[in-house]
Amino acid sequence: MNWENTKEKHVGLAALQRIQQIERISQLAQLQQLQQLDRVNQLVSIQDNKESKEIKFHTKNYRDFTDIKNSIVYLDPPYEKTRKKYEHNNLNYEEFYSWCKDMSKENIVLISGYHMPDDFESVYEFTKAKSTMQGGYHESKYEKLYMIN
Repeated sequence: MNWENTKEKHVGLAALQRIQQIERISQLAQLQQLQQLDRVNQLVSIQDNKESKEIKFHTKNYRDFTDIKNSIVYLDPPYEKTRKKYEHNNLNYEEFYSWCKDMSKENIVLISGYHMPDDFESVYEFTKAKSTMQGGYHESKYEKLYMIN
């Protein structure tokens, strides 16, 4: 038996398997990006439909919307982990995140922020908008739009 030849075949097989694994990971990443893009496109089409009388905007406490179903809920809470101090911020972030997860079962829930827990997915990054923090600071200079994974 030729050990050199066997060794070369083993190395070649391992390299091929690694390439196939990288290709599968790349395909999965592309699929996730396409899914995110599709979500954003759905939102843009809703925004472009200015004639719709079904779109309603409210500024209230997030708990006031607990009973809604089949809706798009956009939330812009005081941003966590920033140096910006909000005068009336007594938001319990853990309760808020839990509420968002519950609401996402029957709604599309979108949250603005710089950082969210790992089970939230960034679906859009506002790279062309300037920060609205007005004197606040966060290590990420771009706000993001998040959804529940």
